[in-house]
Amino acid sequence: MLRNTVLLYFAYLLLYSLSKKTIFYKKEEQIKYPGKRKKQIKSYLLFFLAMFFYNSILLLVFKNQSISFVLSGVFFFIIEVVIAKLGKNKISKILGKNRLFFYLIADAGFVVLNYPIGSLNNSIILLFIFFSFNIITDAFAIWCPLKDLKKGMIPAEFILKEKGVLKKEDIPMFLNSVLRQKAMNNYFGKNEIISH
Repeated sequence: MLRNTVLLYFAYLLLYSLSKKTIFYKKEEQIKYPGKRKKQIKSYLLFFLAMFFYNSILLLVFKNQSISFVLSGVFFFIIEVVIAKLGKNKISKILGKNRLFFYLIADAGFVVLNYPIGSLNNSIILLFIFFSFNIITDAFAIWCPLKDLKKGMIPAEFILKEKGVLKKEDIPMFLNSVLRQKAMNNYFGKNEIISH
């Protein structure tokens, strides 16, 4: 009964979030976030290709779909943390520009050599989890310009204050949501502004 209650609650959250971002989608959000949907679609494509790549390798090594499922998710999370840690240096720029192309070529190689069905299944499930997390998190956040942030507000994104000016740091939303503020500040060597 407890399991079914949790599943129903999650289904309600997902449906509510989807309806808020589609049926009740505000046109002003599209104006305030030009190119946001295109960027989101690209991020989901990158995630799927990365999951297929990691799952294929891990399945070949461990021969176990469950182990591959867990480890690929953890590995992707670590990669995102490392890239965010590198910041705006040359290595980060090279990785950022070429990751999509690299995963596409690598996955095509796996399809030609040995198409693993388990990798595809795992990738689709992980993509659904990633999408659900993002859409639910995004649906419960309201748009607010940086200059209008007020004391006590908690930003959904990583906000820094440098030389008296607030600015957004480009860190993936799920990193900012999963890792606690203190851990984020210690790891990235910066102080996030949650009120001012």
